[in-house]
Amino acid sequence: MAPDRKALLNADSSSESVSESSSSSSSCLSEEEQGGGIVSSWSSKRTYGLVAEDISSMVRKRRKRTLEENLSVLRSITHSSATRKSCIISDAFKYIEELKQRVRELNRDLAAEVDSRQRELLGSHTHETGRANSGPSLPTVTVVSKECGLEIHVSCEKRPGLLIAVLEAVEALGINVLQARVSCKDYFLFEALSGEDKQGKIAEPHIVKEALLQVIYRINPEKTSPRGSEVMD
Repeated sequence: MAPDRKALLNADSSSESVSESSSSSSSCLSEEEQGGGIVSSWSSKRTYGLVAEDISSMVRKRRKRTLEENLSVLRSITHSSATRKSCIISDAFKYIEELKQRVRELNRDLAAEVDSRQRELLGSHTHETGRANSGPSLPTVTVVSKECGLEIHVSCEKRPGLLIAVLEAVEALGINVLQARVSCKDYFLFEALSGEDKQGKIAEPHIVKEALLQVIYRINPEKTSPRGSEVMD
């Protein structure tokens, strides 16, 4: 009876030892598995970090290369000999200011040229208009002796009654008018071609001139100088 009880106690002790050993093994295996999971997870995170860092480096290199290309183009445009970025940009600003100054000067020159042309055109138009409207400032009487008569030219400022007075003076001198042209639009103009009178004579040019001048000065009393009148025999 005693040996059997002892054997049972030994069997129970062995079972407990085996159970504890199994439990320890399971515990160790669980820790190893967990440790492996930690290592695997850390490796994955480390790999992802390296990829992101490579992409960031590529982006930085691309930006740097683009900046260098732009600076090279800027140097060629501005004819800059600088190598530093800040100096190249400073030269570019100076170049832009020079271009702005040139544009302002060109605009001033263009405006001055346009203004000068406008003044010339306006002055020419005013001169032509004034000359057409004002006519001669002083009376002009020209009497030219021709082979068969006289050629008479009278021009002066227009005045009321001047044409009638000139025609009366011509008639009083006995001049035989063959052709005549009269204008009183802007100024007085009288041109006539005469022939021989009834006696077959031609009036003296200086007598005709003096008579016409007296008529003009009588109608235009402020014109007292006979300058501009001429007689050609």
